[in-house]
Amino acid sequence: MFSLKLNEGKHPFSVSNIADVMNMSEKLSKRHVFSPEKFVENMKIMEHRYGAKDFVNSDDTSLLSAGTFYLTTSIQWRERGCQRQNCSEFPEPRSTHPFLSQNGLRRRRTRKSRRRGRRSPPPVASRSCSNPRGPLPPRRNPSPLLRRRLSPSSPPRILLLRLRLLRNLCAGDVANQGAFLESDGAGAVAAAILRSPPDPTAEIRRAGLQLLGNAALGGEPHRGAVWTRLFPAGFLELARVREPGVCDPLCMVLDTCCSSVGGRGRLEELCGTAAGIAIIVEIVTTASQVGYQEEWLEWLLFKICVEERNFSNLFTKLSLPDDPDSSPPHELESVKFNIKHAFLLGILSKCLSERPKEVIVSNEFALDVLKILKRASETVDFASRGSAALPTGSPSIDVLGRPIDSLLNAGLFELLLTSLRELEPPAIVRKSMAREQAIDQLTSSPPNVCPYKGYRRDLVSVIANCLHRRRRVQDEVRRQNGIPLLLQQCVVDEDNPLLREWGLLAVRNLLEGNVENQKEVAEFEMQGPVVTPEIAQLGLRVEVDKENRRAKLVNIS
Repeated sequence: MFSLKLNEGKHPFSVSNIADVMNMSEKLSKRHVFSPEKFVENMKIMEHRYGAKDFVNSDDTSLLSAGTFYLTTSIQWRERGCQRQNCSEFPEPRSTHPFLSQNGLRRRRTRKSRRRGRRSPPPVASRSCSNPRGPLPPRRNPSPLLRRRLSPSSPPRILLLRLRLLRNLCAGDVANQGAFLESDGAGAVAAAILRSPPDPTAEIRRAGLQLLGNAALGGEPHRGAVWTRLFPAGFLELARVREPGVCDPLCMVLDTCCSSVGGRGRLEELCGTAAGIAIIVEIVTTASQVGYQEEWLEWLLFKICVEERNFSNLFTKLSLPDDPDSSPPHELESVKFNIKHAFLLGILSKCLSERPKEVIVSNEFALDVLKILKRASETVDFASRGSAALPTGSPSIDVLGRPIDSLLNAGLFELLLTSLRELEPPAIVRKSMAREQAIDQLTSSPPNVCPYKGYRRDLVSVIANCLHRRRRVQDEVRRQNGIPLLLQQCVVDEDNPLLREWGLLAVRNLLEGNVENQKEVAEFEMQGPVVTPEIAQLGLRVEVDKENRRAKLVNIS
């Protein structure tokens, strides 16, 4: 329990004035009511579009309140264009602080310059302005002060505050980003955050990297300037700082520099050179030891390993050879697993489960994962019974479990279920089908047949293993209306030995611990008896008991 006491305070921070300014009653009265289903639909759209590239907003914006910023375009991931609803009603405020210009940069004029009537330097970068009160005053280039103000010899607290100020100024402001570029801000920041006596603190490095990330969003010249100043030695030094507060913004800077049109060459440098891959290895090492807090690491590793197909190269480089003079293995089959391998596979497994639909997982990546699974199965000691779920703390055991999740998240289960659905039913089911059902199937499209004996059994066996104690996979079968399909496989089939046994195991794993699936199966009703030629030849027929609705055999001879 706790209590909250509000004091009236002095104007303009009095409670009454705050209530008047916020005007919550009027704002609440203007809300638009939506059904829960519409809300869930909108949230799914937001999750799908978040961070996506090549997005152009075509939705109705009439419901937005005046002054609301909304997304208009997203040319590349995290490079966005925004507009403001009814912007003319909200003119840009002019700063009244004596030491701040309109863009927030500190500007000071000496008495001598005022006496001589010196004018401010020309603007560093121009910007369009729709301010009804006219254009803003010219912006001052911070070049004369930047390097001196960001000197590593400055007091740490003062240096940190200056970096944070510049970071905020460069957040989405094109003019300030241009001023930062022309004054070689990347060089000044690099000198401030890299190793020099005294060593920068983690907070200083974090603020400096955030500043570089904001500046890099200004365009291709900005990204090129940041890359030139820090690749590879600067990035490598920062990657070796075992602090999550440094690792996260470092991944942001790398991901931003390797995006858009000009990022292709830098991405090849990062993934295709020994100096570049060493940076990624150190980042994975840091994150596996101290963790991470933001999603930049996930985006960067997914881009490198899945989208750009550098998974095998990075995975082998993560090995730590016993001999310091030896080189890491070149083949996945000879890798000695460590905690970094398990960490990387865990990250990729998570990213694959959340990947956009347009991202296709290559066969090369799937084959590499299978090689790792084979290698892990050879190194794990199966004589000891495990008592913990993943992660267990044992690199080999954790690596053994991660490839299965990676393959499932890559779409393996959906492929198996679709392949089984497109096959013709088992022979005994085909014989028992009603004539009308057979005609419907023949008139729609001919089903696929088994390309070899045992093909159906192989599909069902893998599906059965995928269903074992995996709630997400169990639910996916129900959502895709696959429960009747799996029930069809619980029959004897001459072309697929042991199909019935694998089908029963699949249904058992499908229903284990899943109340929704159990309820759906319990609601199935018997439609009627079907007499097959084999049963008729034995002098029997199938009837449905009127009392318990169960099937029974009746002698008709």
